[in-house]
Order: sequence, then structure tokens, then C-alpha cells
Amino acid sequence: MDSITQTKNQYRLEEWQAVIKRQRSSGESIRTYCQNNGIKEASYYYWLKKIRKTAMEEKDGATTFVPVPWTTSKKRCRTRRRPLLVSSSRRGRLPSRSGMAPPRKPSRPS
Repeated sequence: MDSITQTKNQYRLEEWQAVIKRQRSSGESIRTYCQNNGIKEASYYYWLKKIRKTAMEEKDGATTFVPVPWTTSKKRCRTRRRPLLVSSSRRGRLPSRSGMAPPRKPSRPS
């Protein structure tokens, strides 16, 4: 792809990012926003998909750690014999070394 085409694509991507941000901040449904602004709904979803794909490609290869809130109360936290598995739809499973189970919901009184 030549540099002119790349520049055009980048410009259009940025323009559609702005459209999507305006729609989200408007409080209107996508259908209503598109009708009120003369945008084809199919075009909106096409660019939304393209923007998401671009964002995922940029993140690919980068390791991201997400803090997981965890209670330390002995009353609410129990240990297991098998390790806790952290699952990600894209990357598979990652075993936790803590062996801690998430807090259980309190049982209902009979």
C-alpha cells in the first residue's frame, strides 16, 4: 500500500472514531443517531468493526496486566487443593499460584 492510500485510510479511521465518540456521548441509539446525521447504519458498523480490529492489532503482542480485587478476610476467602484458573478467551488459561478460591456467596437462611 502506498503512502497516499495509507494517509487516506488513517484520516478516514480518525474521522469515524470521532463519529463513534459523538454517537456514544449523544445518548441516542445507533439507529437514531445514524438517521439524524445522514449516516448509513451499515457504514457505522463497518467502521466500528474496523476501528476495533485496528485497536486489537495495536495491542497484540503487548502484555497487559489487570489488577483483580481480592478479599483477604479469612471468613470470606477459602483455599482449594487445585489452583485457580484465570481464563482469557483469546489466550487460553493461566493457572494462579495462590490456590485461592473466590469468596462464596452466603447461603440463604432456611
